[in-house]
Amino acid sequence: MDDNIEVEKDSGDENGAPDSPQGSPSPATTTQVQARKRRRGIIEKRRRDRINNSLSELRRLVPSAFEKQGICQN
Repeated sequence: MDDNIEVEKDSGDENGAPDSPQGSPSPATTTQVQARKRRRGIIEKRRRDRINNSLSELRRLVPSAFEKQGICQN
């Protein structure tokens, strides 16, 4: 039995960008990576700000909830 199986070489990375020689990123890829890092930083800052705002609101709301229920805080 003679099974011929052709294996196709992957000609790009997971995003479909072509591989550059010797694994060094091309200038376009480097620019994309830098832009992605900047966006990630901005998104992460927004996430932290949202969490901090939510915590501040909880700090403001929780004591007033205790006062409404007549629970004494020490």
